[in-house]
Amino acid sequence: MKPYSAVIVNYNCARLLEECIRSVVEQTEKPLEIIIVDSASKDNSSSLLKEHFSGLNLLLLSENKGFTAAANAGLARCSGEYVLLLNSDVILDRLYVEQIMNDASFESQQSGIFTGKLLKLNNESIIDSTGQFLSRSLKPKERGYREKDENRYLAGPVFTACGAAGLYSKRMLEDLKEEDKVFDESLFMYYEDLDLGMRANLLGWKAYFVPGAVAKHERGGSVNKEKRTLSRRYAFPGKPLNLRRTLVRNRYLVLLKDFPLQLLLVYFPVLFVFELAFLLYLLFFDIFAAYGIIEAFKGSGSALAKRRLLMKRKRISGRELFKWIS
Repeated sequence: MKPYSAVIVNYNCARLLEECIRSVVEQTEKPLEIIIVDSASKDNSSSLLKEHFSGLNLLLLSENKGFTAAANAGLARCSGEYVLLLNSDVILDRLYVEQIMNDASFESQQSGIFTGKLLKLNNESIIDSTGQFLSRSLKPKERGYREKDENRYLAGPVFTACGAAGLYSKRMLEDLKEEDKVFDESLFMYYEDLDLGMRANLLGWKAYFVPGAVAKHERGGSVNKEKRTLSRRYAFPGKPLNLRRTLVRNRYLVLLKDFPLQLLLVYFPVLFVFELAFLLYLLFFDIFAAYGIIEAFKGSGSALAKRRLLMKRKRISGRELFKWIS
């Protein structure tokens, strides 16, 4: 088995944090180290970590700079050949890592991303994700989301992993670095897994789904329950305003930064209809979230500069990405 480091990123999720950590500690394939990064949580996460997990590698940040900065801080401390990167709202089956490392795909030199089957934490008969793909509107699409788990998704290639629970090759992460960082810290949170997956694919790395590796995930576990004014069915309007703005901003920054021209041209009709409908929704029902469009415009210069570097480095044609769209 290959040596790996585990990194858990936490923000305001003390109620699940301890169980998440213990699920890593109890893996049949033990990590070299467990690094826990807390992004200046306002709940009792910090005291819980100091009291019960002081023997682990704790990184308690003084400021919340988002998932991307916290993940980068944790990755910088890793010494393993692979990295298990988790949100603290994920609880792993004890065989999670072993199942992935025993899969045939793990031996390929092009394999860089691995994911297992994520089930809903509050209903383990329902799928949360079996890998991430692209929708025709070029949004991230979690395969199997909210479907009943009937073991219909077999082991094999996927576009990328849901960012909640991925196992990554350290060699790949080094290859993907921009400005010496794995994750783009300008994104803060949301779309960072799509951004990473696009860069990985364009640089020729492969992602695989291993159904025998099972975990439970409470999607959005760090978002305060009292701020969810609507049903979970309405995921976007149910989020706090600052996160809705971030989602809007990152949607356009990632499109601008990562998507090859071939995809944008072929799917322009779908994009046009979707974006027009979304813009009308924002204007009539969520005008303050529309400020994310202005924020995207402000960040477009940096995104375009990163795009130019990425497109110079890419090792595959943009046409090879069409197979991941459904």
